[in-house]
Amino acid sequence: MASPATYHLRGLLANRPAASVHNAGWRYVSTDTNQEFQSDGTTWHAIVNGSGVSSLTAPPVLSNWAWVNQGGATAADSSVIYIGASQVTGITFTAPAAGSDNVRLLKKAAPSTPYTITLAYVASIVGANYFSTGFIWRESGSGELVIAGLKYDGGFKFDSYKFNSPTSPAASYVAAAVNWHGLVWLRFTDDGTDRKTYYSGDGVNWLLLHTIGRTDFLTANEVGFGIHVNNGTYTAAMSLVHWVQS
Repeated sequence: MASPATYHLRGLLANRPAASVHNAGWRYVSTDTNQEFQSDGTTWHAIVNGSGVSSLTAPPVLSNWAWVNQGGATAADSSVIYIGASQVTGITFTAPAAGSDNVRLLKKAAPSTPYTITLAYVASIVGANYFSTGFIWRESGSGELVIAGLKYDGGFKFDSYKFNSPTSPAASYVAAAVNWHGLVWLRFTDDGTDRKTYYSGDGVNWLLLHTIGRTDFLTANEVGFGIHVNNGTYTAAMSLVHWVQS
């Protein structure tokens, strides 16, 4: 008899059987939504980019976040974000073109230290100066913030950049060219002594890119995500599909 992991089922999404120990490893292709899933014996998981079972955890819904410098930016809870043939849940975020520096962001209170936040998102930015997308550390009293994630500045890079305010850039902590493909995976920790920033190409193997004292430039009591635009021609967008705090 074939191993259960080799079984591939097809049918309407509504006809997908319940995930159970009896179908652990099975895959199911939904013919009416173009999604593919794999069972871990308890839950059906969307397969991301056609390789492996996703471990995506949808971010807190939009009502848990507050805007800073929203301007013409928009965001919405969405259950129709596609990654390859897989449909996942998350928050879609769009920032309009801007001829000067503007960070549009959604934020909430930071967890108590020590903490780790892991996120993943789909970035929709063009290869033109200047765009940044990603995670944000923010100090509510001063309005100072750091945005870290995928940036275009003469090439696609991972960048961690300090801002005095959403409209006043200060300086870069680190900028490194990245081999960007598919999801942007980021991890951030605050252990009560240092803030650390990590990047991953697959959400499994993590590269430490930056370490700084937790009170350097700001003392972050808020965390969030957002988009920096300084380009008067193009809009930018991101779809946050994974957010885990521990």
